[in-house]
Amino acid sequence: MKTKHPILIIEDDEDDCELIQSALDDIGIQNEQKCFRNGQEALNYLQSTSEKTFLILSDVNMPILNGFELKRIINESDKLRTQSIPFVFLSTSDTKSEVNKAYDMLVQGYFKKPHTYSDIKDLLKMVTHYWGTARHPNS
Repeated sequence: MKTKHPILIIEDDEDDCELIQSALDDIGIQNEQKCFRNGQEALNYLQSTSEKTFLILSDVNMPILNGFELKRIINESDKLRTQSIPFVFLSTSDTKSEVNKAYDMLVQGYFKKPHTYSDIKDLLKMVTHYWGTARHPNS
């Protein structure tokens, strides 16, 4: 699967970001990958670029602007909301209250970070394949 649109990885742990990027490369995803250390960096990019985004993979707990705050701002912004960018949480935390909060914010997926590299690849293969074939306003 190849689209010309980048995948945004919003992750404050540099090792986790590199792991996600390696897994995407290993499963053959050729999209450019942009890694941001917090939601504010990603928001600055989204607000300033004219480039479409294929997919957002975001951690929940990050400094400065966490994943929930970023999703809320996207939902409240006419410019960003109407881009219909699939927004998927990938977090070590998966409490019922966090999952409920995410879906109340109209997130398109919430996944607990897998513990093995093989499981990370399987998860990312499933998510990218789904959004690569699903019809939505941004496709």
